[in-house]
Amino acid sequence: MSDVALHPMERVERDAWITKLEFHRRLEDWYRESRAPLIGDPGVPGMTGWVFVRDGHMLAKLHADTTRAGVGEYLALLRSQRGELPWYVVESARGQPTKIAFGAERRIIPGFYLYLYTLGA
Repeated sequence: MSDVALHPMERVERDAWITKLEFHRRLEDWYRESRAPLIGDPGVPGMTGWVFVRDGHMLAKLHADTTRAGVGEYLALLRSQRGELPWYVVESARGQPTKIAFGAERRIIPGFYLYLYTLGA
């Protein structure tokens, strides 16, 4: 397998956030073109915000340790929806209202680590 096939997703810093539509396009491209097991560079701590994305007034960050399987499941859910896939803030495993869940069912996808960005986080 070539190094190109193992490339992480392009990083998007907080001040250069992208829209949800662009986020979906980039996830699709990365999933199709890369065979990397993680969205981010494996040399950075897993909770590093790798991609910052805005959904209305909410700024979210996708962690570097988001898995290929998690991205695949998110994309499948996205394709199964009619129209927009709503995001909701729910309690994280630590009991904080920071985890992003998807769709009317507020689904949590294993390996897809998208969290509300808050100052100091």
